Amino acid sequence: MLEKIILINDNEAHIKINTNQSTMADLVNLHLIFEDEERKILGEITQINNDIIIVHFLGEFQNNIFIPGIIKKPKLSSQVRVIDLSELEIIMNNNDESAFNFGKSIIYNNMIVNVNIDALFSNHLAIFGNTGSGKSYGVSKILQSLFYNPNNIAFNSTFFLFDVHGEYDTAFKDMHQKNPNYYYKAYTTNPKQPYEQQIFIPIWLLDIEDIAFLLGATDFSQLAIIEKAMITLAIITQNDEIAAKYKNHLIAKSIQNVLYSNLSTSKIRSEIFEIISICSTPEFDFDTDIPGIGYTRKFKKCFNIGRNGQFSENVLINEYLEKFIDDDLERQEVKAIGKCNLYDLENALNFVIISENILIDDKFYNLTMMLKMKLKSLIAKGYAKLFDYPEYINKEQFIVNLITNEEKRKAQVINIDIEGLNINLASFITRTYAKIIFSFISLLKNRASIPIHLLLEEAHHFIHNKDSLVYGENIFERIAKEGRKYGVVLTLISQRPTELSETVLSQCASFLLFRTNHPKDLEYMKKAIPNINTDIIDRQRSIQPGYCVGFGKAFKIPLIIKLDEPDPPPHSSSARIFNIWSGRNLQ
Repeated sequence: MLEKIILINDNEAHIKINTNQSTMADLVNLHLIFEDEERKILGEITQINNDIIIVHFLGEFQNNIFIPGIIKKPKLSSQVRVIDLSELEIIMNNNDESAFNFGKSIIYNNMIVNVNIDALFSNHLAIFGNTGSGKSYGVSKILQSLFYNPNNIAFNSTFFLFDVHGEYDTAFKDMHQKNPNYYYKAYTTNPKQPYEQQIFIPIWLLDIEDIAFLLGATDFSQLAIIEKAMITLAIITQNDEIAAKYKNHLIAKSIQNVLYSNLSTSKIRSEIFEIISICSTPEFDFDTDIPGIGYTRKFKKCFNIGRNGQFSENVLINEYLEKFIDDDLERQEVKAIGKCNLYDLENALNFVIISENILIDDKFYNLTMMLKMKLKSLIAKGYAKLFDYPEYINKEQFIVNLITNEEKRKAQVINIDIEGLNINLASFITRTYAKIIFSFISLLKNRASIPIHLLLEEAHHFIHNKDSLVYGENIFERIAKEGRKYGVVLTLISQRPTELSETVLSQCASFLLFRTNHPKDLEYMKKAIPNINTDIIDRQRSIQPGYCVGFGKAFKIPLIIKLDEPDPPPHSSSARIFNIWSGRNLQ
């Protein structure tokens, strides 16, 4: 069949063949060996023109090891033959003890394709494909193949699945029954799923940029407001006595500042009443009794304006204020924020509003009101429960609680179900979990001793170039650049690679391309993905759902792989319209 090499150029060879025209189509994607006394080079048939086949060089065999890429091209006199079984075994990692069953090759009669665990899971992975192309099925099958392995090779693994559509629970909830060595744990924001634990985020583990992201800050000036709110929150969550003194100090000092201002008497009265309406304590309320010599006055009565245009009890109120002002309270060492919730954060923000003269500064007032309205919106929509952690814990305890079940057994798959949340809050939860995990793992004494994988469904919602600089460092870009050395590894699952951060995408080492048809996505992948070529793009266009093109570090050569259906499958199939319309049994 293979007659002779007639041309060798930059990275391909042209070979004259003699074969039946009806079987020529079967030659495409077949692998050939170019062999001489010095080298054994692997190539793949990419094109057939009449009796000429074009072969693209992929790499070289040296001492039964395949090395991608070539330094020297084969000779024109090289012997050319079809790859044999022993060489295929090397390509498919079938003799690799550190590999697991990944799928089947459709070119070589469903031959098993194994993937080296380090090659796949020690580096960032990207999985792309249209809706319905099989991404969720593929992710489920890959993890099931790993965890249903009777050799129990992944006991110390930790996979966080950020489940935007609530579809992975069915695929993993019975994992312990399938293999008693492994455990699954699910978190949800849906209170109607009592068998899953509710998502909680301790506010005291957040920093200024986290709060800015949560509240949708748009101006750097708002960071100063949030910083002051966090300091205030730290003070008022220490103990009840300090909190009470500090609150009264802030209210008294704010009222005193207004009293000594150049505002008109009526305007001063209005400002003071607004302070009390925003922040009040038993000592400072409209109906608080202010003691004088032989009499008392209600707080609001002290600000009645007399005929002389002054307050009727100006002396009395000043003496009362002085009892609570203690500037040493503001100079005390700020400790860590104690146990608190979203209502406490709102309270702290209110005290910042009155203590920083924000009420009389239109610019700062408007910026602060944006933060306050967002905070009120979160509370009004019932999201305050997400931040009401039942007990005070530190970062290490938080992560331990995340990955262990009620029996204190370590879970290997932790599903964070964020279905139903608006995209901003879902992004906040995903970003916050990633940031807390990375900050903890990166400080471990034994580097990379606790590898953690973050699988992001619909990753384009969370990893993009649109993050405001107000939110500080893009945590996913940092993980993409530094995470591998600490053992924090990303898996991006997306139908819109165009919207992904190019910085993050460029750090991915392996790729699974399910069918993708959008021309902008295809063009973007050509530019942003290292070592991708037109041939790989063309292959994925024609594959069926459940098939993918695997290439990159985890695959010795680009392969079209068939992934078996997961058992059980994720809940990701389309609605069964015919059965619903016709009233047939939906089981």
